[in-house]
Amino acid sequence: MQEITARFSLEEGRERIRIKDVVRCSSGKSDGLAGVGVRRHTFEGGAEMAAEARFKTFEYAVDSKTLTEKTGELSAEGMPNIITSAPPEFKGEAGLWPPEQLFVSSYAACLLIRFLGYGKREGVEYESWSCRAVGRMVREEQGWVIDRIDAYARVEVRGPEMAKKADEVLTLADNRCPISNSMKSEVVLHREIVDISSG
Repeated sequence: MQEITARFSLEEGRERIRIKDVVRCSSGKSDGLAGVGVRRHTFEGGAEMAAEARFKTFEYAVDSKTLTEKTGELSAEGMPNIITSAPPEFKGEAGLWPPEQLFVSSYAACLLIRFLGYGKREGVEYESWSCRAVGRMVREEQGWVIDRIDAYARVEVRGPEMAKKADEVLTLADNRCPISNSMKSEVVLHREIVDISSG
């Protein structure tokens, strides 16, 4: 259950009806309030309402340890361990998950899980889902960074109405993915919604 508190204030000088949303639901580093969402709505006559919603906070712990001079192991309670290394182009061991691909896969997994969750809620019936995410790493002044992720999602459905609904849910999943919302990398979602009933 979320705990809701609200604040109200008035500002003068606003003549037209408009709505302005400012939403923060992250670490709250800028204002010192962890897990706080802030929305402001301005209405005719200059009334501005600001509401603070306090949500639960969650922590996700990962442990790491060295295995060899080139490999390490990631572990979390109740989950299978992951052996990791640098990419081969950075003198790591081939065939192991490097941090760069784990970073990209975190968005791919988040998009998938969000789509499944919102799709179930909205009644999306799909025949198949696939997505390939590609991260681009470039050298900048501060060092190597993954500056962009392109995700190519394909969803197969039956019927134009279901195709429209799947597209809307995919947009929702992308917009509300906490992983991409936490990244400074540019994330571009390329979508392909295929109505296989018309083929």
